[in-house]
Amino acid sequence: VPHYIMPGPSAIAYALYDEFPLIAPHLGYTLVELVSGFSIGAIIGLVMAAVITQFPFAEKIVAPYILILVTTPMLALVPLLILRFGFGYTPRIIAVALAAGPMVMINAATGFRRVDSAKI
Repeated sequence: VPHYIMPGPSAIAYALYDEFPLIAPHLGYTLVELVSGFSIGAIIGLVMAAVITQFPFAEKIVAPYILILVTTPMLALVPLLILRFGFGYTPRIIAVALAAGPMVMINAATGFRRVDSAKI
């Protein structure tokens, strides 16, 4: 591939090294948004998993909405979040939480159900 179409790995590494002072603050903001969103999503997912494993009727209520969240591409939700919350941390954190929460809930609920009741 010609270098004017795709630069080589050494050119990419040099550009990353050269521009790192410009990238570093944005990398920090992105990590804060990522950790915040995942933490919120994980906490909500764990709580929801505990609720649906203890109360089967709650799973029947929540399951269709979780299925919608899992199957809807985040690319479709992000513009709606930006329209509602504006450009800032909030829509990004909510998008990460909406992406992580259902996955944590599904996997935690599966784990909770598979634990032998004698071991609790």
